[in-house]
Amino acid sequence: MRIAEAVTVAGFERVALVNWAPGDDLPEGMAYFAGPQPYPDPVAGVSVPSIPLRSAKGKQDGVVGDIQVASGSRPDHCGASVYFNPSPWSYTVGKPEARAALSAALGAGKLLILVHVRGCGV
Repeated sequence: MRIAEAVTVAGFERVALVNWAPGDDLPEGMAYFAGPQPYPDPVAGVSVPSIPLRSAKGKQDGVVGDIQVASGSRPDHCGASVYFNPSPWSYTVGKPEARAALSAALGAGKLLILVHVRGCGV
């Protein structure tokens, strides 16, 4: 969770931090941020320590209606992806505090950004 904990998004507040262990794979960390809409370029304000990000070519739909807007990786395959409009339910099963914080942010009309760190033992 070290890298996920250190992620920042300029002008946005971190509202939830979730870890997830998909079977035998390395654990993953999801840092959720909420901020005002519209925001000129939220991707430009995303900082993931040791992982350079680049904008996605064209916006790519994610698994559950989220929109991948940036990604990056290191030579050791540690990587991160940035999503707009993430589902607050995808990685928050059994995490009622995270779900409540994400629901409150959505209810306040804020834009949600998810930074998903994977493959590096976050």
